[in-house]
Amino acid sequence: MKFFTAVVAAMLSVAVAFTPAAVRPNTRVNTICMAKHVQHKAAKNKEVNRPRKHRPSDINRKPVTYELTELLKNAPPEYVVDN
Repeated sequence: MKFFTAVVAAMLSVAVAFTPAAVRPNTRVNTICMAKHVQHKAAKNKEVNRPRKHRPSDINRKPVTYELTELLKNAPPEYVVDN
């Protein structure tokens, strides 16, 4: 009789390992949370890590003005600008 109860107890302990956590009594479902901070992906990462404008020369920079005469000196007739 002792042998039979030992075999049944051993079979139950092995069977419990294969049952889902929701079915098992007295068990706590552990959630694995390994990431402490979410990493920025793709475009958001580029936005976060872009170079900042710290110097006044960078902050007050004016757009580049291109002279049309220099660009159109050797241009073919298709690219001539009419005013």
